[in-house]
Amino acid sequence: MSSSEKLECTATGRMRLIGVCKVCGTKKHTFVSKDGTIKKKTLAEITEAKEKKEKAKKKKEAMKIVKKLLAEQGAVIW
Repeated sequence: MSSSEKLECTATGRMRLIGVCKVCGTKKHTFVSKDGTIKKKTLAEITEAKEKKEKAKKKKEAMKIVKKLLAEQGAVIW
């Protein structure tokens, strides 16, 4: 950690590292582990997260279509 970085606990109990960018001077932060280290995700973890996000997006789109069809048929939408 450099002198401009500090480790703090958020209101929800997560740890984050806060500092000032040396290039642009803006305040930046990232969530870290309890000891202040940044965990790098593996390629498998990144791929899994992308697949999960895409699946959730498709499910949301499908629910919109179902609700639209039910509304057109006069069904009560929950």
